[in-house]
Amino acid sequence: MDSIFSIAEQFEISPETILWTNRYLIGDTPDGIYPGQKLIILPEDGVYHAWLYGEGMNGVSSGYGVTPQDILNEPINQLDEQEIGDLSLPRIMTGTFLYIPGGRGSIPSWVSVVTDPGSGEHPNVSYLGAYACNTTAWITGSGLFQLPTNTRLISGYEYNPPVHNGLDYDGETGDSLYAVDHGVVIYSGWSDRGYGNTIVIDHGNGYLSLYAHIMDGGFAVSCGQIVYGGATIGYMGSTGNSTGSHLHFELRYNGSPVNPHSFGL
Repeated sequence: MDSIFSIAEQFEISPETILWTNRYLIGDTPDGIYPGQKLIILPEDGVYHAWLYGEGMNGVSSGYGVTPQDILNEPINQLDEQEIGDLSLPRIMTGTFLYIPGGRGSIPSWVSVVTDPGSGEHPNVSYLGAYACNTTAWITGSGLFQLPTNTRLISGYEYNPPVHNGLDYDGETGDSLYAVDHGVVIYSGWSDRGYGNTIVIDHGNGYLSLYAHIMDGGFAVSCGQIVYGGATIGYMGSTGNSTGSHLHFELRYNGSPVNPHSFGL
C-alpha cells in the first residue's frame, strides 16, 4: 500500500510537501491515507495555503519563507497584481488555495492548558479541537516514562517529523492504553486534526504526551483529571485518520515533538 514516502518518491517531491499540501484532508498525521484517496500533488516542493480574509501577502509569504513575488508570479495561482490591489489586504477570496513554491510549513507547537502556579498564565491546546480544558489541578511527573501500551511493536510510521511527529504502536481494538507518567489530562475528546479521539496529558515539567485514535467510547479519564504513571486512560481504536487499530503516540517538550525512543519508549 502507498505511503506518503512512496508517493513522494514517485513524484520526486518531499514527503513534507505532500503533508503540508494535504493537511486540509489528512490533518497532522499521515496514518490514514488509504487506497483510492485523492491527494493534491504539487509540481515541485512547496505548500498549499487556504487564504483567509484579513491576511496580508507579506505576512503569508514570510511565514512560509518566500517573497510575495514568488506567490504572485506563480502561474498556477492566476493572480493579477493590479486586480488584487493593496498587498496588505489583497482582494483574494477567502478559501482560495494558493501554491507557495519553495514554501516550508511548520510543526504545530502545543502548550499546556494547566495553570502554572508561578505565573497564573492560561495557554491552551485549542489547536487540536474543542475538548481542551483549563484546570488548576497540578502534579509533576517523575520524568521517567513507561510504555503507553503492552507492546513495543511499531505497526505503522516511526518518528519522522515533520511528516510524523510520534510513533504508531501496534495492537487490537480495545487494548488498554496507559499514562506514560503522572500528570493532568488537559485534552479528552475528538480532535479535528486527524487524530480522532484523543487524550493529552500535561506532566507538569514541560512534557506533554498525546494518545490518538482511541476507540469510540474508549475514554477512561476526563479532562482536568490527575492521573498517575501506568494508569489506564483509554482503549485503542482506529478513529480519525486511521486505517487500522493502533496507538498514535506523541511526546512533546515545551510544545515541540521529541523522539519517544530517546526515552526508552
